Amino acid sequence: MERSCLPMCICPEPAGVENVGYYLSNGMGVNTPVGDGALGLSQSYAGNLDRFTYDPRDQRARAHRRDILIYQTEPLEQSVDPAG
Repeated sequence: MERSCLPMCICPEPAGVENVGYYLSNGMGVNTPVGDGALGLSQSYAGNLDRFTYDPRDQRARAHRRDILIYQTEPLEQSVDPAG
């Protein structure tokens, strides 16, 4: 019996599922929890690249590290089940 795999894009979505695209955006500082990294519904590009330098010696709590990038949504109005 031969088995084959279909690309994921061909598979139908389950009933009731809404495909929503989220986009990353920033101003100048996504390396801190008080930064301006956003995860939103509109696509915008300010020309700023997000960069970080990983430091494996830095074992502080994530919120205080500069080697991670933080993006946040506005408060959600209803619960969301992310997938994908």
